[in-house]
Formats: sequence, structure tokens, C-alpha cells
Amino acid sequence: MSNKSVTPYKATLPVKAVADPLDPMSQVRGQDIILPIRKLVQPQSRMEGGREHSGEFWDNLSGKFQPKLRVAVLKISYSRSLFAGGSFDQPPVCASDAAFSPRVVAEVGGQSTGPTCAKCPFSQWGSAGEGRKGQACHETRNLLCLDLDSGEPFILRVSGVSIKPWSLYVTARGRTGLGFLKAEIVIGSGAKLFDAGQAYILSFETGAKFDEATVSQLRELAGSYAGLGLGVEEQLAADEVDKEAEEKLFA
Repeated sequence: MSNKSVTPYKATLPVKAVADPLDPMSQVRGQDIILPIRKLVQPQSRMEGGREHSGEFWDNLSGKFQPKLRVAVLKISYSRSLFAGGSFDQPPVCASDAAFSPRVVAEVGGQSTGPTCAKCPFSQWGSAGEGRKGQACHETRNLLCLDLDSGEPFILRVSGVSIKPWSLYVTARGRTGLGFLKAEIVIGSGAKLFDAGQAYILSFETGAKFDEATVSQLRELAGSYAGLGLGVEEQLAADEVDKEAEEKLFA
């Protein structure tokens, strides 16, 4: 594998600094700047042009699609989100930023969430209801990635049936001792046929190793994001991915 280099990216937010102190853009605070999110498009997508781009990655800020992603993973967090009654276009009724315990205990259908995510009745297998095998509460791996082609940071959320290939990849890579800041990851997707139809699942493979200068740059960038929270799925909108159809596939 050949060595790769990336453009140094010193800022902790995905915006360019405005030098003019009189320009109101220079007065904007960090809480108004969001990291882009890229999502894997499913065949059931209701977004404009989504069906023609099944299996590709959609950027929620630019609206563009990409077939594959070349990234360096800078940060990983775990989270959970519970959406009441399958209302995926509404905020979660319960969420956990670290997948340890809920932010606030909630009452759902006469049952309380918590006290921990591990013991919560909504995180148990089979809790999805209607004879489905899945969990009512969605578990997610949140990856803060650096796009090695554009130099832009973004969040990719790994959930559902994509968790297994991610776990297999992490385990295999971990056995080699190759850290995430040592070599790129190429993220793609593959189609899988379920009883309810076809769905796409994330795929991961190790790409080129980075040279020492690039590793140093990535370590500095990862450090600048150390205190950043990657959040949880706050909304699973039908115009992005038809989650009810996806749930039937993944059950």
C-alpha cells in the first residue's frame, strides 16, 4: 500500500474563518455550526433522487451523493435513541449520549426507561414488538470522519444490521494493531436480500497507510475534536430514509 497525505485541517469546525471583525459571520458562535452528516441511502428512500442513488452516501448539507468514502476516523462515540410508537419523524422520547444510561428517565407505554441502557426493557432483543426480533431502542456507533478527498469532517452513524460488519472490521483491524490514525478506511456498501426486500449494508476495508507527517496531522486534528459530542439520532425523517420500511427489513 502506498503512503497517503492529507491537507492539514487545523480548525475544529467545518467553516472558514472570516477575518473582517465587522462582518457578522465572525460573530457566529460554535453552537450555530453543525457537522455534516452522511447517510447510506436505502431503496425505500423518499428523498428527491434517493431511489436512483441506493447504496450511495448522501451529504445532508450539500445534498450530493458519493458511491464510496475514503476517510480517517477521528473519534467514535456510542449512543441510543428510542422513538415512541415508530414515530420516526419526531424527536426520541428517550436518548443516551453514551449508551450507558438515559439522559432523562421516560415513561413509554406504561414502562420506564432505564435505569441503565443494559437493563432497560426497550434495549432487550424482541422489544421491537409485533413479533420482530430487534430492539425498540436504536443503538448507534457515531463516527467522526475526515474525508481524505475533500478535507472535510463529517459524521457517519452506524446502526442496525451495519453494526455487525463494523464490529467484524474493528476486531480484524485490532488484531493487526493498526490504529485508525495509521491508515485510511474505505467505506462502501453492499446489497443484501431480506424477507421484506433488498437493503444496503455498510462495508469497511483498510486502505493505504499514512506517512508519519500525516499521522501527526491527524493526531492534532483528533485532539482538537476530543471534547466534541457527536450527539444522537434526533430525528429519523421519512424524506431521508423510510425507517419503517427499513425496520421491517432489519427485524
